[in-house]
Amino acid sequence: MGCWLCNLVKSGQWGSKIFWQDEICTLTDCRICGRPMVIYNKHDHPSRKDINHMLKIKDDFYGSAPITTSPGRDHWGFHIETKWWEGTYSDF
Repeated sequence: MGCWLCNLVKSGQWGSKIFWQDEICTLTDCRICGRPMVIYNKHDHPSRKDINHMLKIKDDFYGSAPITTSPGRDHWGFHIETKWWEGTYSDF
């Protein structure tokens, strides 16, 4: 059976477009809130080197938009706050 997130991404049935994927992380839209997010592909906390890689991917696609971490049950990651950055974020 395995991890539900790993299975969804590998099967292509994630339901959201995958914008970037490599051996370290996946950049996709969150199925719950619709915000872009970067997910660590392994089942542990990323090393500083891997976090820096994930942040570089975020910067390549979204520049200096702020992030909020998303410590998931199996996968570490972060949401990219594009609406806040554009001045339209209304969850405050």
